[in-house]
Amino acid sequence: MQSRSTVIGDVSAGRRSRWSAPHINLYIAVWIGYCALILILPVRYGRLESFTTAVSLLLWVLVSAVVAYGVHAVFGRGADQRRRYVAGRPLETSDVVRIVYIGMILSAVGFACLFFDRVVLQGIDYSRGIAIARELWRRAGESREGVSSVFSVVGYIIGFSFFCSIAVAQLHWERIGKAARRVVIFGGIVLVMANSLLIGGRSIVLVQLAAIVAIGGFRKSLGLAAFPGRVGRVFLIGGALFVLGLGYSIYVFGARAAAGGGLPALYVEGTLPWLGGEPTDAFFALERLPEALADTAALGTLAGAYLTHSFGTFESALEFGGTPGTVSFIFVRELLAKMGLIAAPTEALAFEGRFLSLPGSLWYDFGWVGFYVGAVVMGVLIGVVPAVLSWSRGGGIAICIAMTLLLTALLAPMVMAMDILCVPFMVIGFGLVDMVHRLRGGGGNWLVVGRRVWLSGSQPMPVAADGRYELRGSLDPPAGIVR
Repeated sequence: MQSRSTVIGDVSAGRRSRWSAPHINLYIAVWIGYCALILILPVRYGRLESFTTAVSLLLWVLVSAVVAYGVHAVFGRGADQRRRYVAGRPLETSDVVRIVYIGMILSAVGFACLFFDRVVLQGIDYSRGIAIARELWRRAGESREGVSSVFSVVGYIIGFSFFCSIAVAQLHWERIGKAARRVVIFGGIVLVMANSLLIGGRSIVLVQLAAIVAIGGFRKSLGLAAFPGRVGRVFLIGGALFVLGLGYSIYVFGARAAAGGGLPALYVEGTLPWLGGEPTDAFFALERLPEALADTAALGTLAGAYLTHSFGTFESALEFGGTPGTVSFIFVRELLAKMGLIAAPTEALAFEGRFLSLPGSLWYDFGWVGFYVGAVVMGVLIGVVPAVLSWSRGGGIAICIAMTLLLTALLAPMVMAMDILCVPFMVIGFGLVDMVHRLRGGGGNWLVVGRRVWLSGSQPMPVAADGRYELRGSLDPPAGIVR
């Protein structure tokens, strides 16, 4: 026996030797949950075009899912026979920890820059609550041309790198120590909540929860548990995160109700029509509950409507027409306009402040042809996610692209992911962390973590062009390797 340095990752411990399709199953499950929430909530969306809306969304999901499974089958064909290994130079455990700290440090510095810009330079007063602070920030942005300061630019560019740290830590949770885990758990929660409070919104919480689910899908595809740890602990942590997200959403709506000087129930009744819905008899029955519980239930209903009102928005778009529009990639276009790279849009933004689902946006901008072509494109993009993850030298960019594709799919019932403020900057954050890591350790495959193994001299590993040893084939170690 002789010792050689090879690249076995934790994925080799998985039971499955080829890619399955949990990422596609997650996509379908999200749509099922979305529809179930619409049925459960004491809110009614539209009537004139509700049947058309429901049928068209069902067809869109069916087309995209069938295409996704088909593309996945083509890319995964013969995986067992060819024994395709995850190839490329892997991360070492120290690399994973370094990536975690790089992302967290960049995010902390970025948040400090944003806080300085918002509070000191712009003079936004948060002492009156996040709802009023958000409105003051919005008006300040509308009254000026360009960005507020260089601190704002730097803050946004580096401030969302924590998405990269949390993703990589979750992917390789079993390989990092307790110190790094604590940094991810506590640092991640602090950064997510601090940035959410600074902008007075809920989108960062929503995207972070979706990203955790997406990485869980990647782990499941590799034969690992979607969420590491014992089942009871996973459910406990998952429940805590759900309660935290729901509680924060209720807090935001409560703050906005208080800023308006009205009761929570009246605020909800007034907001639901703006979201394209109307309260049902079940909603008014909540008034029979004790006051505190009734207010919480009413705000909770609005939190649910926040996730599902894209159905009502799409129904309204179908009812009033007015196509073609310009709602797709609106945030990216507005951001480029603020940077002076493109002309600022002159037309009024349709459905401003409300969500229009990905299929709804495609219909509004490109009609029924674009609607169904978009379903096919969505299916292709979901189907190639495992292939993107398998790039041997993709590094953080491969995980970023794959996660962005899956985030787009998971958030499709609610909104086009790239139109959420933090998603484009999440992509930039991944790129920054990847660049810093490459300066230190070069390119590699972030999907696996390497370790030293014993290799039989009669079955030497193939030598890569750069002198490193690589595994190619299934996710199980070949004969001759003793772990």
